[in-house]
Amino acid sequence: MFKRTGLLLALCCACFSARAADLPVITVGMVLPLTSPIKDLAEEIRNAATLYLEQNKARFKALGYTIQIKVVDDKDDEVEGVDQAKNLIADSSILAAIGPLTSDMAINIQDLFVSANLSLLVPSATHTAITEKGQGIIQRLVGRNDQIAQASADFISETLHAHSIYILRDQSGDGRDLCDSMPPILLKDKIKTLGVSSISIAEEYKKIIKSIKDTKPEIIFYCGKYDVAAALLNLIRKENIDTFFIGGDTLGTSGFKNLAGHAAQGVY
Repeated sequence: MFKRTGLLLALCCACFSARAADLPVITVGMVLPLTSPIKDLAEEIRNAATLYLEQNKARFKALGYTIQIKVVDDKDDEVEGVDQAKNLIADSSILAAIGPLTSDMAINIQDLFVSANLSLLVPSATHTAITEKGQGIIQRLVGRNDQIAQASADFISETLHAHSIYILRDQSGDGRDLCDSMPPILLKDKIKTLGVSSISIAEEYKKIIKSIKDTKPEIIFYCGKYDVAAALLNLIRKENIDTFFIGGDTLGTSGFKNLAGHAAQGVY
């Protein structure tokens, strides 16, 4: 995460407009869900950026600038996200911004940054629609969901040699997008989809687990936020279902590992 955020800040410098020459203090904005169920990853990105700037003060000083960060909290809420995006855009010292964390929020606010001609560097959101109409203003650092789907299918087929899968998704836009990207690729790789379930409330977990038991897939593939994944995985393991649990990049976060505990072992 430190190297990733360091690259983002380096890209921010490259995105600064000509008016940066008149600003001895340049601000990099950050919009992250710091008070939300997925705050762990948001805090990692914020802390990595802060550490990177602290360790590179001399480098920026040699260029004639003092670089600082302004962090706002979108609370993983659409209305709050718009308000905080406008807050950053209104600050004339901000020449580029990092964030947000989720695909839903990125899609929600990206048009504001395009209209303001303010560069937005998205560190973790994977929805295929991000950057589609950004006109060079919106940049991403991670792969799109269609790329994740293809890489996942290749891994399932070529490494795990599995032939059946059950897909789970939460209600996030990112979860839906990754879920929708999977079936055509799986079909091409001759991996049979035994079921697709969406999760909106905790009461649905038991029904989903029963469906998994009945269909007996070789792979459970999860699409969505890591807090829902961790809760569901713990219940699955308590039912003594030892099926491979695989998913998008959210399953590689420390937040997922912290919430899932020992159940996170062996997750791809």
